[in-house]
Amino acid sequence: MRVGAALALLAVLVLAVPRLFEPSTWMNLRSGDTIVWTRASREDGSVEVHVYVLNPGRLQRVTFDLATVPTTICNIHLEDWRIVAEHALG
Repeated sequence: MRVGAALALLAVLVLAVPRLFEPSTWMNLRSGDTIVWTRASREDGSVEVHVYVLNPGRLQRVTFDLATVPTTICNIHLEDWRIVAEHALG
């Protein structure tokens, strides 16, 4: 992931989870969907864990056009991130 894309992704999460720390990210470059596990501190000092699914609003497809059918290899330039799902754990 490019540094700019990573910072844009983190900016979306920081707005949603202001006390965010230790984010862990898994990105699927075929679909663009990204799963982020977060830990955030609560006011009482305990820790809450959430899983967020983010989706890029824009992306550029890298294709293999020499195949019999144009095939998407991966996606690049993922931008305009939005949170599409959130799950609290524990």
